[in-house]
Amino acid sequence: MSLTSLEFHERIDPPPVRARASTRFTEAVAAFEAKDYATAAEAFAGANALVSHPNTMINLALALEQLGDLTGAWWVLTEASQRFSDEPRALKLANKELKNLATRTFMLRLQAAPDTLVCIDGVRIPEAAPGEYKMALPPGPHAIRVGPVELAVIGEAGAERVLGFERLEELLVPIERRYVAAMAASAGSLAGLSAGLAIGAVATNASERTRA
Repeated sequence: MSLTSLEFHERIDPPPVRARASTRFTEAVAAFEAKDYATAAEAFAGANALVSHPNTMINLALALEQLGDLTGAWWVLTEASQRFSDEPRALKLANKELKNLATRTFMLRLQAAPDTLVCIDGVRIPEAAPGEYKMALPPGPHAIRVGPVELAVIGEAGAERVLGFERLEELLVPIERRYVAAMAASAGSLAGLSAGLAIGAVATNASERTRA
């Protein structure tokens, strides 16, 4: 695992700001090499707050990975790939790290009406596109909420889960929590959300698609 260097945009970033960002970046690299990943992550974040730079963001993601914050690393890399999509080298590096991260996480995609309240592990998730919500998560169980519906989802590294809540207004939920096991299944298979794991099975319009 190697860090990327820092190169400023001379015409955009004022010299005093560049100097402060460079100092924070240097501190972050030293901390990372000393395996003080918490300090490195804080310093990289500080440098990026001064001057947003793809290499700083990629290095921040690497530090977060070392801390075990795989979801945080995914968010940073995703933002870098979007913010610097017009810079081929930066986009290539960000996508490379996202690909590596995909082998250690599982991707959860939720489909619901636009502007639906969607939370994963208590954190509200913004829409990636109208009605599309997604997040890379560590393997294991996670709590999700889509509008009034609460579920627990379990996923494996390298897999992808897609849950559909497009007709959420038609769901009848007499109890607040139902559990869904989203373990590995054949690619492209379709299955109904299992309400049989709850007390008093209830038919729903939610659907699940599993891709490993």
